[in-house]
Amino acid sequence: MWRARSLCPVPLFFVFISLAGTLPKLTPLIPRPKPAFPRPSPKLTLIQRNYQNVSQLITSSGYTVREYNVTTRDSYILMIQRIPRGRNEPRGKRRRKPVAFLMTGLLSSSADYVVNLPDQSLGFILADNGFDVWLGNVRGTIYSSHEYLKKWQARYWDFSFDEMINFDLPDQIDFILKKTRQSSLLYVGWSQGSLIMFGLLASKPRYNQKIRLFNAIAPVAYLGHMTSEVSEMVPFADFLNGLLQMTLHGAFLEPSGPVFEQIKEEACGSSKQGPACKAAFKLFNGGFPVEMNKTRFPVYMYNNPAGSSVRNMYHFAQIIRDNRCQMFDWGPLKNMKIYGQKRPPAYNLTKVTAPVALYWSAGDVLARPVDVRHLEKRLPNLVLSYKVPVRGFTHIDFVWSIKAKNHLYRMILYMMQRYSQEQPQQLPSPGVNRNTAHV
Repeated sequence: MWRARSLCPVPLFFVFISLAGTLPKLTPLIPRPKPAFPRPSPKLTLIQRNYQNVSQLITSSGYTVREYNVTTRDSYILMIQRIPRGRNEPRGKRRRKPVAFLMTGLLSSSADYVVNLPDQSLGFILADNGFDVWLGNVRGTIYSSHEYLKKWQARYWDFSFDEMINFDLPDQIDFILKKTRQSSLLYVGWSQGSLIMFGLLASKPRYNQKIRLFNAIAPVAYLGHMTSEVSEMVPFADFLNGLLQMTLHGAFLEPSGPVFEQIKEEACGSSKQGPACKAAFKLFNGGFPVEMNKTRFPVYMYNNPAGSSVRNMYHFAQIIRDNRCQMFDWGPLKNMKIYGQKRPPAYNLTKVTAPVALYWSAGDVLARPVDVRHLEKRLPNLVLSYKVPVRGFTHIDFVWSIKAKNHLYRMILYMMQRYSQEQPQQLPSPGVNRNTAHV
């Protein structure tokens, strides 16, 4: 049973930051133009001076980047970035490469796979090892828009991860496969990125044939045992959903407007983070990442949070409450109308027949080991369950850690090279501790 604790001080800070997204309407009607690549200036905050979008992060590290806009069947426009070759790879004759599709997590964007230095970022490591790397995004982030809806309209934000499962992920997969003229790809999904792939493969089993290997890092499907402080808000989820829908018009932590930028700057705008910044990280992550490059923290914060919807956050609260990988719960009456049953259907993970590799940590307060073991039992084609051998390795460390290459990415690379052909190859061991990996 959930323990109802006081909402102060951390959850109220959490709500206040969310409400800040509505405050820019009090500023002058003509918004400040934001330069595409601002130069350092005394008038710019530290976070703004470290501004680089995903494509600029890629090119500034010496890689080629291509941008594509994928229009989903329900008219959302999602930008995806591609790294077609390694940093030192000559621009010669094109050769057929295995396709790696990387999807980020909740409130994040594709920046998380390229935000560190080249030898510390998974996107760059895969590109340098012969993969055609594609970086995905979902609706609600800074890299999304709509054909006719505007972000100030509530209808734009009327979605949860069900829509990402039904539209965003399959439409991006089909676009990439058509563009590369291949029939299958290798997938990496962090946090929410793993959840939506589990949902896709369970609800549309034909996509299992399009996935050579599904790497689920910090895998999210069951969240009933999470120990993050955000779980203390779950008993109040119905109230908070109504409050935030009314005040935010459906948007959650949308990074727009000078007020939101100023709050981020005051809280997290330096390598020495203040109490509010620490409270936010404790709320979501259980604390600060243990192996973060603190000098790049302003770069991280310019690209985070990347935004989502209130309904998506409410959906996560539902699966935490019920400890069930399920569709959105509209309530008994509307569930009967939509699903034909009072309770929302669960995603049947026994239909996930593509090869799945799980990567998890004992220090992750969101994807807890007990929930990962619960997930393992439901996957019919589990090829690896790898425990990161680092004490205190947090949920965000999976993408921000400067030492993740040795702790994690080496194993991911090994598995992706092994499954890069139609038939899995037998390759030399990556040299990890056998006690941390099993099938």
